[in-house]
Amino acid sequence: MVVTRRTFLPLLLIAILLTFGTSSVLAKDKDNDVTSPVNGASMGTSQVTNPTTCNPPSQNPNFLVCNFNVMGTYTATTSPLAPAGTYSGNVTLDYHSYTATSRCATASGTITFTNSATGDKLSTMIDPAHSQVCETGTPAIHSENLVLKITGGTGQFAGATGTIMSNGSTVDVVGNPGRHTDSATLTGSITLERGNNDHGCGNNGHNNGHGNDGNDNGHGHCGPDHGDNGDDNGGND
Repeated sequence: MVVTRRTFLPLLLIAILLTFGTSSVLAKDKDNDVTSPVNGASMGTSQVTNPTTCNPPSQNPNFLVCNFNVMGTYTATTSPLAPAGTYSGNVTLDYHSYTATSRCATASGTITFTNSATGDKLSTMIDPAHSQVCETGTPAIHSENLVLKITGGTGQFAGATGTIMSNGSTVDVVGNPGRHTDSATLTGSITLERGNNDHGCGNNGHNNGHGNDGNDNGHGHCGPDHGDNGDDNGGND
C-alpha cells in the first residue's frame, strides 16, 4: 500500500490513540490495586523431620541443617486474611551462619495461609536474607524472626504481593524431642490485583453491580464485617 500524506495523518492519529489508550488502561489497573495492612497473631507447632532432633552447634555440632514441618492457626484483625484461618509449610534452619557472638540459624522455606471463611490460600516464601531463629538466655526457648514474601495464591490472593513479618518465639516441648510450640505476631501488608478486589477487600462489602458494566459481586471476604451494602445498578453504562 502506498502511504500518501492524506492517509498518513489518520494512521498517525490511530497510532497515538492506541499508544495512549493502552497506557491509560495499564495505569488504571495499577491504581485499582488495593493494599491492606496485616495485623494478627499465629500459634502452632513445628516438628523436625530431618534429623530427628535439631539442636544448635553449641549442643550438637554434627547437624548444621534442620528441616521442619510447621502448622497452626492464625487470627487477623485487618487485611484480606481476616478474621482467622490456618497455616502450614516447611522450614529449613541452616546453622552454617552460627557463631559464638551470633547464635542464630538462617531460616528459609515456604508457608501457606488459608482463610477459613473463604478457603482462599495465600502463598509466601521465607526470605533467608532477613529471617533467623536465634538462641536466647533460656536453652529451651528460641527467638523467631521471619520475613515472608508473598508470592501469590488462589481466589482473591491470585497475583497478590507484599510482605508479612512473623516475630515471636519457639519453645521445646518437654518429653517430645524435635517438637516445638510456636507463637508470633504478624504485621506487614498485602496488595491484591485489580479484579480480585471485587470481593470487597476493605470496607466495601457487597458491591453488586447489575448493569452491563460487569457484575462485581463482592462478598466481603477481606474484613471482619461486610461493609456497605451498596446496590449499584449500572444501567447501560
